[in-house]
Parts: sequence; structure tokens; C-alpha cells
Amino acid sequence: MRMGSSAMTATSTVLCGLGLIASMAQTEAADSYESNQAYANNQADGNHKFTVCADSYIIVEELSILCDSPGQYYYGGNKYRNSNQCMGGDKVKYEVQFDIPYDLPENVKPYLTMDVQGYGTVESVRLYDSVPLCEIDDLWSLDGSDCGQPGQFSVGGSFYFADQADDYDYKFKPKVVVGLSSQQNSNSYNLGGANTNQCDGESFTKWSNGIARSVSGPLHAFIVTMIVLALGALSVMSGLWYFNKYYRLHFEKDEDDDKQKKLNTTASDLVADDYIDEEDMKRIAMMGGRERDMIDA
Repeated sequence: MRMGSSAMTATSTVLCGLGLIASMAQTEAADSYESNQAYANNQADGNHKFTVCADSYIIVEELSILCDSPGQYYYGGNKYRNSNQCMGGDKVKYEVQFDIPYDLPENVKPYLTMDVQGYGTVESVRLYDSVPLCEIDDLWSLDGSDCGQPGQFSVGGSFYFADQADDYDYKFKPKVVVGLSSQQNSNSYNLGGANTNQCDGESFTKWSNGIARSVSGPLHAFIVTMIVLALGALSVMSGLWYFNKYYRLHFEKDEDDDKQKKLNTTASDLVADDYIDEEDMKRIAMMGGRERDMIDA
């Protein structure tokens, strides 16, 4: 009875643990879905146009800039996340994708300048000030190409706008200005750019549909799934370990005690049997001796 009660307790514990994990996974999946949906909606609502330097060696293909309000991870209030409109004090997430369709001229080293324009008393921010493109930590290849070679690349990161210095309650859509030059600290962006009047030639207008986050959703789901599976496996292993430990400490001990009792009982029976047999032999011997005495007499 004690074994059954403890087993039921352990089973209930394991099942409760698995139920809790499943509930957490469901909640996390729902939050992830809502977050991804909100992000997709914001991206869809955030369509915007930007100008690109024409006939350039490096072509800006996409611009994305989104803002999170302070404390946006808390429920309630007028907080927002992944909004294409910003205010002072917001966290700003930016990404620029560009294409190098052909080989750059020999010995040409591209330098990047990038600004994000503020509004009113919210100051603009210079993110890169004529720095070597291929030495930027926030640069990564989208197709495995080496920097400076033909391929598709992206530069992205985040920063915070400073708080506004007045009491006006306004929102604005920040503008990203990109310039690429073959010479450092040049006033002409002869390799390409976006939203600038310093192109080395004409410019044309492009529409951005927002940079798709097609990888982040599945990757997040994969990580969450692996964590849930790992916790589930750990819970099951813990339950099995508990069963094994309890069995060895109690059930096997009871079996050993039963075996020992049986051995002791068997030994006692054998001793008792041997004792009876010896007494009987003595009596038989005594009776035999008396019969001989009676015969002799």
C-alpha cells in the first residue's frame, strides 16, 4: 500500500510537471504568434518610399526602421512595439540591405556614413561616420559572399533616441540617410546611397515593403520547441529516477526481508526436524536396550 501511494504521488508529480510545461509552451507560442503578427502588421503598415543613388556600384535595396516605446514589454498603457512611428526616448531598430551587383573598381575600399534623422527637439543620430564598410561589426552577408565582392549584405542594429526637450506630444517617422564613398570623409557618395542629395549622379525612388523576418519566427519556434522537449525529457527522467530510487530503497528491501524470513524459517524447520529425529532415535535405542535386557532375563 505504501508503495502504491508513493508511486501515485510520483506519477502525479511528473504529470503535473508535464502539464505545466505544456501550458508554458502554449502560452509562449501564443505570445510569439501575437508578437510576430503585430510585427508583420506593423511592417505592412510601414510601407514607405526612399530615394536611391542611380547607376551606382552599391545599390540600397531595403530600409527598415522601427521603434519600441519605453516599457513596451509590460501589458497595459499606451505602449507600442515595432512601430514605424517614433517618439523621443524610443528604442530604434534599423536595418539596411544593399546589393553589390558587380566587382568594385580595383583597390576601392567602400566607406559608410549613416544618419537617422530626429524631429523637433529629438536629436538626429549618426550611426556610422565614414567607417570602412567591411570592418563594421554589424555587417553580415545575406548570401555568403565576402565583403567587397559581388553579393547581398545587411547592416543593422539598435540605439535609443534622446528624450525630447519640450512638452509637445508628437510622433514622427524617422528618415535614414545612407552614403557610400570610395574616399573617407568625402562629400560625394560616388559608390551609392539612399535618401541623400550627395549622390554622384541621379537618384530614383523605391518603395519599401519592410524587411521580412522570415527566419526569426521559425527560429524562435524551434528554440522554444527544443527547450520544451528538453524540459519534458528532464521531467520524465526525474520521474524514472525517483521510481528507481524508491524501488531500490523500499520494494527491493522488502523483497530481501521476505527472502531472509523464508531462509530463517526454512533453517528453523530443518533444525526442528533434526532435533525430532535425534530424540526419536534415542528413544528407539533405549527401547531396544530394554527389550534385550528383558530377553536376557
